[in-house]
Amino acid sequence: MKALDPIGKHIQVSEVSSNPKSELFQKLRQRYKAILVDEFQDTDPVQWRIIKEAFGNSKDHLLLAVGDP
Repeated sequence: MKALDPIGKHIQVSEVSSNPKSELFQKLRQRYKAILVDEFQDTDPVQWRIIKEAFGNSKDHLLLAVGDP
């Protein structure tokens, strides 16, 4: 297995997350009914896209964000 640096991981996840109907999102939705994002102000665009696509448009899931004012 090839190791990826954090930027490489973001690029790989970004490519997978470009399809909201992907198996990744389906598994996340099935496994988790709620997600809590602490330090929301530190969330980068790729992380936010994953969170939003997986949980942001669902009536069956709860998305909670906590951050500094």
